[in-house]
Amino acid sequence: MRLPAHLTANGRAILAHTSEAQLRALFSRPGDLTTRTGRGPRSLPELTGELAREQERGWSQEVELVSQGFRSMGWRRSTTTSGRSPRSAPPGAATTAGTTPRRSARPWRRARPG
Repeated sequence: MRLPAHLTANGRAILAHTSEAQLRALFSRPGDLTTRTGRGPRSLPELTGELAREQERGWSQEVELVSQGFRSMGWRRSTTTSGRSPRSAPPGAATTAGTTPRRSARPWRRARPG
């Protein structure tokens, strides 16, 4: 199943390192920022603000943006292969997921897993 990148932790981890011009091109039409649960960014300025905070923090999260009762955390893979610089390495991300506690959708407090 394909999911919108702006809603998944993996997608957000990659988008957080994407230029603003590329983000404008990706989300240029009304309706590009779809929702699955009624939550999530509704405008490009809202998305870019969230991505800037996630880039600064070093990891991304989604809490019930994809499915009710689930959340995930993702971080950008910054390894290189074949001697390429990190800028030329293909983008990638890793993620972990879990259920959302019924009484709280608080964000995870720890930095990305080591």
